[in-house]
Amino acid sequence: MKTDNPSYFQATYSGKYPGDGVCALDPLSPMSSQNGWIRVAAGPDDFQKSLGCGMCVEIKGLGKGSDTGVTKAIVHDLCGSCDKGDFHMSIK
Repeated sequence: MKTDNPSYFQATYSGKYPGDGVCALDPLSPMSSQNGWIRVAAGPDDFQKSLGCGMCVEIKGLGKGSDTGVTKAIVHDLCGSCDKGDFHMSIK
């Protein structure tokens, strides 16, 4: 769902993606292998018992050390410790 009103949430980052998220999409969306796209884990509210698998999101960093551009991501895993709207990011 595209919105003109941005929401502000937290994101964490852990480096290289460990692989094999809980989403059973096979194949994963072609978007996930395009340059500039990353895979993220979403919190239980956004993961929606796997309905969020494959969801595309845009993330814009505003905090210390964040990129000022928009990062495009695909939900590929569940982040059990994330609150609604939060993502755990990693690179491919």
